Amino acid sequence: MTTSRKEALLQLLRHDPSDRTSHYMLGNEYFKAQKYSEAVQTLRRYLQLPDNERAAYRLLAQPLERLGDLDGARRATGTASRPPRATGTNA
Repeated sequence: MTTSRKEALLQLLRHDPSDRTSHYMLGNEYFKAQKYSEAVQTLRRYLQLPDNERAAYRLLAQPLERLGDLDGARRATGTASRPPRATGTNA
């Protein structure tokens, strides 16, 4: 992530804090830069805005997983209540 890209997104958000696209893009930039805590914070803010998109939950799960919060990652993707997948083919 280049500083200019990050700064441009932050400037857009200072001007319009409800800009969903800028929140999503900034969260994605933080994730790509391995700034997982910042990615989680930004994506959670995005998800609080009206009309959020399911793709952000999947993206949110990735930095949560990298931070070691596997339960949080499962909750973000909606897989927390699913049973574990079978790991064998003993039929």
